[in-house]
Amino acid sequence: MTTGQSIRNATFTTSTKFQQLRDELARISHNPDYELKMAVEYLLKRDFWRFRIGMAEFSEEELRLIGKAIELRIKTRLPMPYILGKAPFFGNDFYVDQNVLIPRMETELLVEIALDIVPRDGQALCADVGTGSGCIAISMLKERVNLRCVATDISPEALAIARKNSALHGVEDRVKFVLTDVLDNVRGKFDLIVSNPPYIMTSEFSSLPVEVRAEPTIALHGGEDGLEVIRKIVKQAQKRLKKGGTLIFEISPTIENHVRKLMQESGWSFRVENDLAGLPRVVVARRRG
Repeated sequence: MTTGQSIRNATFTTSTKFQQLRDELARISHNPDYELKMAVEYLLKRDFWRFRIGMAEFSEEELRLIGKAIELRIKTRLPMPYILGKAPFFGNDFYVDQNVLIPRMETELLVEIALDIVPRDGQALCADVGTGSGCIAISMLKERVNLRCVATDISPEALAIARKNSALHGVEDRVKFVLTDVLDNVRGKFDLIVSNPPYIMTSEFSSLPVEVRAEPTIALHGGEDGLEVIRKIVKQAQKRLKKGGTLIFEISPTIENHVRKLMQESGWSFRVENDLAGLPRVVVARRRG
């Protein structure tokens, strides 16, 4: 066998093994390419798409590492970010574990809207309610150097992850983490309050994918109507926003009508922004008067 034939055979073997790994993952994943992309880029520090379209090949050791991650993913049914310990959000990577919600692309819309409101010049103070991994507050702080933030969470484990992420991204001197429910015992008023609160209704919870149910229930379950925490946020925001301040929070499309009713009855001027899928996702509100 010539050297060229040996190389071609090795290439065929690694390509075939990679496809086999992808097929195994596809049995439990609705988006195996996205999960493999995370695994390849986090574990190997290489460009996934070069492998996917056949422009690059894996070594046996690289295949072993990817295979180990996929094996654990299938065995435990934990989401891939928990397996890898990282998740992408707003162009950055964040540490995650089972104490925090996994950052999602839909939530990037909330950050984009908030950044449009926060001035590039001049000071501003933001509260991030239920900060979790800290991805919302930290993403905003990285984009606005004059912004300061108070990030709250009811979970001490979540706050530990958020602190770790703030140090990773070099914004720890502009964020204060507070262990509390919503904004209880937090002093001062804010130019902006943001939140990705728990909003899954009780009736929906049992039908969630097993991977989603692996995430912290406290960050997902919003009570019978999905508004248990949202009501607290809306009520406290009425007193904690400065004049002209803005409240921005994420919702599920299934609770949109309930949220609209709550905001109208509470006296807010508001709009609901759709995500990239055309679904109602983010409420942007200001107090009338």
